[in-house]
Amino acid sequence: MVNRYDFSAGALKGLYVGGAVRWQDRAVIGYPYVTDSAGTQSADLEHPYFGKTDFRGDAFIGYRRDQFFGRKLKWTLQLNARNVIGDDRLIEVTANYDGPPGALRIPPEKAWFLTSTFQF
Repeated sequence: MVNRYDFSAGALKGLYVGGAVRWQDRAVIGYPYVTDSAGTQSADLEHPYFGKTDFRGDAFIGYRRDQFFGRKLKWTLQLNARNVIGDDRLIEVTANYDGPPGALRIPPEKAWFLTSTFQF
């Protein structure tokens, strides 16, 4: 979900603020294995291992001018903060047959960046 609010009048005219949130439900990362009476092993599809849910959020603030240097030149300056909401724990990707994590991945990095755009 992304949301943005633009100030269109008064002292804050041209300023905008916003943010975004991302949520992912827990995913199946593996299955336990069971041995039947014949000694055959198979995945127990009724009892999967689940990873954790993931919630992340971004924020941004910007300023836009439609007249720049007396010309019809649009200028935008925006500061973005990526993944300011969310933790830094490793993310389980797969699970071994007996439950512990089989593979982990590094979470998305937190990042700040500033962009300046001219449109003519």
